Amino acid sequence: MLSTRVSIRLAFVAFLLTSCGMPTNEKSVKNFVLSCMNCDSSLHDGFSRIVHQYNSEAGFEALQYTTNSEDANSPVYLTQGLNMREGKVGWGQWLSETEERRSYLPQPKALRTVSYSMRLELDKDFMQTRINSIRESDKTDVRKLFYHETGHGLQMAHHPDPGNVMYFDISGDKDFNLYFNDVRAFFGK
Repeated sequence: MLSTRVSIRLAFVAFLLTSCGMPTNEKSVKNFVLSCMNCDSSLHDGFSRIVHQYNSEAGFEALQYTTNSEDANSPVYLTQGLNMREGKVGWGQWLSETEERRSYLPQPKALRTVSYSMRLELDKDFMQTRINSIRESDKTDVRKLFYHETGHGLQMAHHPDPGNVMYFDISGDKDFNLYFNDVRAFFGK
């Protein structure tokens, strides 16, 4: 058994090894697996299609969609009356979780993993009336809303240009090419 004095010295050495100036090896995990938590099968099909279209426009698999909510790290909720209550048809939020391990051999180093996910909340009536519609205007409305809120989930802020997908209002024409340049930049970091 170590004496109290030796224990304190070892604790102090450990503190010095783990404090200021320790090299950090950081890994980012950007694996977004979405699932609508309160959807019926027809809405799951619609979300699967919009995620497929998103990935097609991004040029890579930025998002995944599953009907099994237990396999998802990025929940999508449909909220009845969100538009009436909040004056918005959607909310998007980025989330991150950091796990840190310390390694002392051969030299002190912190091993940090940052895992990113998102949470989306969409107006139920807006989505139900549009996600499976054959009307191009409805498909475009869903696309603009989903892409905008997903943009927030990818750490994008509102943009001052009304033609930008990240403008605070999703109405009007949007430049999806500029948006996907920002998506690719996020995943390239």
